[in-house]
Amino acid sequence: MSLLSSVTVRVLESIVPIRRFRRYLLDRLVLRPSRHFLDSGDQRPITFKTSAGRTQAFERCIGDQARTPDVVVVKFPGTAGRAERASSFPLSLVRSFQDSLSGKVITWNPPGYGNSEGKASLTEMVAAASDMLEQVIENELTDETVLWLCGNSLGCNTALHLASDPRTARRVDGLVLRNPPPLVPVIKHVASDYLLGRWIYPVADSVIPQMNAHWTAPQVRAPAVFLKSELDSLVLPELQQMIIDDYGGDFRLVSLDGLDHDGIPTEDHERQIEVALAWLWQQSHVLVAK
Repeated sequence: MSLLSSVTVRVLESIVPIRRFRRYLLDRLVLRPSRHFLDSGDQRPITFKTSAGRTQAFERCIGDQARTPDVVVVKFPGTAGRAERASSFPLSLVRSFQDSLSGKVITWNPPGYGNSEGKASLTEMVAAASDMLEQVIENELTDETVLWLCGNSLGCNTALHLASDPRTARRVDGLVLRNPPPLVPVIKHVASDYLLGRWIYPVADSVIPQMNAHWTAPQVRAPAVFLKSELDSLVLPELQQMIIDDYGGDFRLVSLDGLDHDGIPTEDHERQIEVALAWLWQQSHVLVAK
C-alpha cells in the first residue's frame, strides 16, 4: 500500500466514527419517540416484519369491506406522532365526493415508537418503511387499487423517500403532505436561537440522503397535494416552500391560513382540501389505468 493510500484509509477511518456520532446526535435532536399505552379506538392493530424487527401499525377500514379496496392510504406521523391517534383523513374527505368509497388507512409506528421494535433513528426508519410498504403493495393492493402516501411533518420525508425509491415508487399513485420539512435548514434555524447553535450545523448536515427532502422531492413523479400551515413556527412556510418548489411531480397547494404547525383545519380549509383531493383522485386513477 502506498503512503497516499495509507493516509487515505486512516482519514476515512477517523471520519466514519465522527459521522456516526453526528447522526446519533441528530436522532436525539429530531426524534421524540414514546412507548406508553395509547387507546387506538376502533383501529385494528397489525404487524409487519421489517429489518428493525416487528413494526406495529394500525388499520382503519372505510366503507364496504366485502369489496376490494378502492384505495389504500399509508400514513406516516410526525416526530412525536403515534399511529394510535390516527384519524381516517384523508379518506374522510374523499367520501364527500366518493360516497361509495371502500378503503383502508394504515398508519405506522416507526422503530422505537409504541410497540414497534428497534431503536428510534432516521436510518432504521428508512429501512423499516421500505420493508413495510413493499408488504402493503404485495398483500393489500390489486392492479386497480389506488395507493396514496400521507405524511405529516417529518412523516413527509419518509413518504417522499418511498415515492422516489425505485423499489416502491412505481406503485405510488399520489401523496398528501402537510408541512414538509427540509431537515437541514429547519434544524439550523432552530439552533440559531441558541448561543452555541452553530455547533449543531455539522450535525444537521449529516442527514442521510433518504430523509433529505431536498434530495428526494425532485425525484418524485407521482401527483401530490401539499398542505401548508401559513403560521407554522416550527417548519417556517418559506422553508416548506423550498420542498414544494423542488417537487418533481404535478401538485396542488392548499394554504392553511391562520394555522400553526399542528393547528386543526377549519371547515373552509376542509372545503379547499376536498377540491385538491378530488383532483388527486382523478390523477391517481389516470396512473392506475396505465
